[in-house]
Amino acid sequence: CDWSSDVCSSDLEEELGSDILKKCHQAIDVRNNIIHKGQRDVKEDLSSEIIRAVRKCCKIFDKFTNK
Repeated sequence: CDWSSDVCSSDLEEELGSDILKKCHQAIDVRNNIIHKGQRDVKEDLSSEIIRAVRKCCKIFDKFTNK
């Protein structure tokens, strides 16, 4: 925990949860496959799941950074 700030990384990790973190990591993997390996067949349901997780992640980051 960084005592000079109002936010502990453990608080952020707890708020995010493992499901959101896994989907965000998956988003990075999918992005890398598209950019570096030319993948073009990303399934719509996977895309939707990833987008929802990234949006949740952004909302949580906003909550912690806009105090």
